[in-house]
Amino acid sequence: MIYKYLKTFVKINLVLFFTSISYLNALEPSKEIKQLFKKYASDWSNGNTKEIVDNIYGFPCTFYLPNEILIFNSKSEAKKYLNNLFNQLRQNNYSHSTIEGWGNIRLSDTNNVIEMEYKRYLKNGEVMGDFKRTASYIVKKDDLNKYKIFSIITHSPLSN
Repeated sequence: MIYKYLKTFVKINLVLFFTSISYLNALEPSKEIKQLFKKYASDWSNGNTKEIVDNIYGFPCTFYLPNEILIFNSKSEAKKYLNNLFNQLRQNNYSHSTIEGWGNIRLSDTNNVIEMEYKRYLKNGEVMGDFKRTASYIVKKDDLNKYKIFSIITHSPLSN
C-alpha cells in the first residue's frame, strides 16, 4: 500500500519537475527587449556606431572580452572602440549578423541578464568563424526609462 502511494508521489513530482524545466526553457525576453536586440543586430550589421552608442548602450558600459575588460564611461570612448572594431570586421569580409535565439535568461524588475545566440556572415554568404556564437548582456532601464545594454560578456572573439 505504501509502495503504491510512493509510486504515485514520485510520478506526480516527476511531471511537475519536467513541466517546470520546460517552462524555464520557454522564458523569453519581453517584446521591448527583443526590439532592442533586433535594432542592435541591424545597427551592428550596418556598422552604425552613432545609433549603437546613442540608443543601444547605456553608460558606463562594460565589455568583458576574452583577454580584457573595457569600461566605457562616455559615448565618445565607445564610438572610437566600435569604429576600430568595425574596420577590423570589414577587413575580415564581414557582411552581417543574425539573431539565432535566446540562451539563459534571468529577468527582474531592475536587471535583466540575457544570453543571445547569433551568427555572423561573410560577404560570400558563408558563416564567419564559429558557427554558433553567444554573448551575455545586462540590460536595464536608463534614466529615461528606456532599456539599454550596460554590460556585454563575449563568449567568442568580436572581430573574426
